Amino acid sequence: ASFNRRKRASFIDGFQQQIDFNQEIADFRLISTHFLLSNNQKNLTTEWLRSKSDLSYRSWKVAPGYIVDIDENEVAQGDSVVSTLMNYQAHEFYLASTDSSKSTYRVSYQLRNDRLPVGGNLEDYLFSKNLNASYGLNSGVTRIAADFNYRLVEDRLGLNVGEDEVINGRVNWVQSLFKRN
Repeated sequence: ASFNRRKRASFIDGFQQQIDFNQEIADFRLISTHFLLSNNQKNLTTEWLRSKSDLSYRSWKVAPGYIVDIDENEVAQGDSVVSTLMNYQAHEFYLASTDSSKSTYRVSYQLRNDRLPVGGNLEDYLFSKNLNASYGLNSGVTRIAADFNYRLVEDRLGLNVGEDEVINGRVNWVQSLFKRN
């Protein structure tokens, strides 16, 4: 955990905090990191919250899990939000391999809502649904990895995206000529 005071003459006045919390209780594992920044700069106020928590059950060969990921950055002038670097909330459900065998896999489904400043307020902008699948095999001199991603994006403000669908994937193959020692 850390707490930092940010002060530089009349230009910057604020604080920054960070805490990581990782815990295993029986077959449950929680991995989390949290960050909070509050800052005043002349006539602007910046608030930034980043939080990510991953809770999984590790007793079976397949580990079910849930991740909540929040990144909310706001720069305000008075009571109006004038900009944001990143502002979203995401919820992800997954199944992943748990053992340290030669092969690994993961399948996940994520719902994400991005917000954008409009007229001084943060409004829902993009809503996306993401399906990801990955598989990897490591057998000493050969490594093969495959990834697949399907993403459906809906522009809720009607600014430019409308509804967009993306499908992509890749396969990586690495072969060593000699066995590693």
